[in-house]
Amino acid sequence: GKPIEVGPDDNPRTLLAAVDLAFYNFSENQEAEDILQADALERKASSFPVADGFFIRAGGRHRKIKSEDLLYVEADGSYAKVVTGDGSHVISQNLSAFQRKVQIPGLIRIHRSYLVNIHRVDSFDETFVYLGNAALPLSKSYRPDFLAVLNAL
Repeated sequence: GKPIEVGPDDNPRTLLAAVDLAFYNFSENQEAEDILQADALERKASSFPVADGFFIRAGGRHRKIKSEDLLYVEADGSYAKVVTGDGSHVISQNLSAFQRKVQIPGLIRIHRSYLVNIHRVDSFDETFVYLGNAALPLSKSYRPDFLAVLNAL
């Protein structure tokens, strides 16, 4: 909108009204911008939905990893190792970026370096989660969230 001018002869009420109007205009513009960005993200996300997995680059092409085949994902610096029942693949994303981007139901963090597919957990104790031959550390800080999603008796 047009700039609001406040001169030296204006009283504090005029100044407060000008500030309120400026905040209102700013918030209206921000809200409109947020709506436009959300629409763009929604269009982008719905372009090619893959409900049952995700694709990773392997051997010069993109290979589909089905959610049900995923065992766990392990942090490796700015990379991550995606481990499935039939092998593993290194991807050029860190664990947090992977977790944000790949929305798989049942994928839960158990340690700062590990995400597990809750549907593939064979057993667990106070300090480890077992999936097939792998024994992954269960940290104290992530244990409550892990236990909350299980039907443990």
